[in-house]
Amino acid sequence: MIGMAVAAMGTRFELVLEGSRAAAEEALQEIERLHERWTRFEPHSFLRFLEREAVRRPVALDAEDWRLFQCALRAHRLSAGAFDIAWAGESGSSADIELDERGRTVRFHAPLQLDMGALAKGHALDVAGDLLTERGVETALLHGGTSSVRALGEQPQRVRIADHGRRVELSNVSLSVSSQAVRTHVVDARGRALPPSSARAWALAATGLEAEAASTLLLMLGTLPDGCPALEYGMENT
Repeated sequence: MIGMAVAAMGTRFELVLEGSRAAAEEALQEIERLHERWTRFEPHSFLRFLEREAVRRPVALDAEDWRLFQCALRAHRLSAGAFDIAWAGESGSSADIELDERGRTVRFHAPLQLDMGALAKGHALDVAGDLLTERGVETALLHGGTSSVRALGEQPQRVRIADHGRRVELSNVSLSVSSQAVRTHVVDARGRALPPSSARAWALAATGLEAEAASTLLLMLGTLPDGCPALEYGMENT
């Protein structure tokens, strides 16, 4: 077994796998690349480029970017605006983001400041996991900050959700856990009250993006909206 780690997106990403060290290193490099791409704190990031350019013209997205924006805008619609990657700005919202499927472009209809939040972690695990699969890795466990997990392989891998002892088995699936216990990171863009610090929501989904969106929506709303593609989920007070 090979274990490696890297600091990115304000947390620590780790992976354990059966396979080559070269594949593990390449996967961590992908996570670092996505950190640089979606950070709000560097003027050269793609996120900051979008904030400058997409309000002026449509900007082309690659397949990875397209999936990220699709997930973000779906969560915004399902939550009636509570989930919003554009909450950081003083004006505008995700309702001002237009995706053109035919040209695969994004356009902002108002000046926006974006924060991909937990979606970026789930997205990074998706991309890194897909790369490992392409490199022939059959079994691996990846996590970002212990709250975002992706398991590769048919053999179930058991993990425990902290504080209440629930154990779940992961097999070719992603897990996300959302809470306010350590620091407040869930924001209702409509200005409504935040969930209590004792609440902890978790969700399993086919992808890290879908798992992150589901656990955040569940924590924020107290229920999962119809149309959210979670495979299994729950919310408990610690």
